[in-house]
Amino acid sequence: MKRSPLRRNLPPKRPAYHAEWLVGRDYCWRCKWREGMPSEVWPRRMETHELVRGPFRVKAFHLSYCWIRTCNECHAKHFASMPLARQLAYKRLNDREHYDRRAVNLLRRRSPGAITEVEVLVEVRKLKLAGYVPEGGAE
Repeated sequence: MKRSPLRRNLPPKRPAYHAEWLVGRDYCWRCKWREGMPSEVWPRRMETHELVRGPFRVKAFHLSYCWIRTCNECHAKHFASMPLARQLAYKRLNDREHYDRRAVNLLRRRSPGAITEVEVLVEVRKLKLAGYVPEGGAE
């Protein structure tokens, strides 16, 4: 199977604990779409987005604090170009247990405070003011 240049360096399979992490995360964190729901986009499917890009993405492929659940529509149209602070806000709201802003900064070879908690909280507030409510009403 031929792989795209962006996926060529990634391992063919996620680690075994990825399946465990997926339990209860069967919806898009941005639009709330779930498998089986009607969709204008076809074929629509769920994907795992890595917070870290470029040469560090291979490591992010194995780290749950770098994973976001999204449908392929939101992945392509929103998460691909979304500022990292906003992506971390989605992570904080939907997966607090695996949220680690400092580790994401360090994985990107930045200082632990390159993206601050205040920046993430500003994005959380913007999402909430826009009417965003995470699944289960967390946070």
